[in-house]
Amino acid sequence: MDIHTTGRIAAGLAALAAAGLIDGCDVFGPTDRVTVRLPEPPPHWLGAFPRLAFELEYPGQGGALSVTGPLPWGEPVTVVCAKGANGAFLAWPLAGDERRRLLRPAGGLYPLHVCRDEGGDELCLTWADGCLAVVMLRLSVAGRNPALVNAARLGGCLAAEPDPWTWDLARIEQRLASGAFSARDLERLPTVDAVVQPGEGEWFLETPFGGPMMASPGGTLALPGLPHGLHTLFGIDGRRVRIAADGRGVFTLPMTGALEACAEPAPATALSPRASSAPTSPRRTRGRSRREAA
Repeated sequence: MDIHTTGRIAAGLAALAAAGLIDGCDVFGPTDRVTVRLPEPPPHWLGAFPRLAFELEYPGQGGALSVTGPLPWGEPVTVVCAKGANGAFLAWPLAGDERRRLLRPAGGLYPLHVCRDEGGDELCLTWADGCLAVVMLRLSVAGRNPALVNAARLGGCLAAEPDPWTWDLARIEQRLASGAFSARDLERLPTVDAVVQPGEGEWFLETPFGGPMMASPGGTLALPGLPHGLHTLFGIDGRRVRIAADGRGVFTLPMTGALEACAEPAPATALSPRASSAPTSPRRTRGRSRREAA
């Protein structure tokens, strides 16, 4: 093809873009226009959070991290994103009017998870790919190139776990960043069999892969296999309790600014007889590490 033919093709494409018949972002620049579709939320989230919304985090123009929202959950949103491979999209659920990211996100990668159908191309986020998107986002923020990762294979391994958030994501990120990652680096977080006393009623953790759990009539709730880390326990009626689990044990802290409740909330307490009665002090509860039990 000679230079004159190439020039005529370029001019023709420019004219089509100017007329709105094709998207100029798709043809010429390093950006693309993509419509993002969210997964259905767990049913108990809809009951607990009648005003469930989300913030979308994604690689914007120039690769800079961009955020849009909050928007009502489930509303498709179209954004202009960078074209780089394995660009991480995260839909962070927001419980009500506040913008604290207490719930696990849905996620997907551009262009790996673009779905093509009669209605056009859409980036379809899933709960299972939330972990994968978090790993890719953190690599990008750390200055690593996520395009070098075999994301399809890694995502398949992460999604094979019933709850992918039980993986040790920090270890995976470190090994990927060092360039020495292998399947042997896939390790689950240590866990603890915890017993807390948030109060009577139905409760659930921040992961979309778990369901509601009913506390005993005395307000005691068992959390077997709780991964080490920081968690939020949500009451169906708007109560919330922060839980920290590590090798020292399990600590709970009632949270202020609870969501609008369907019933009068009961104060959260702890099982330890040494725990302080002050509502803002952390309480240690019973818990035995599964590694110790082994």
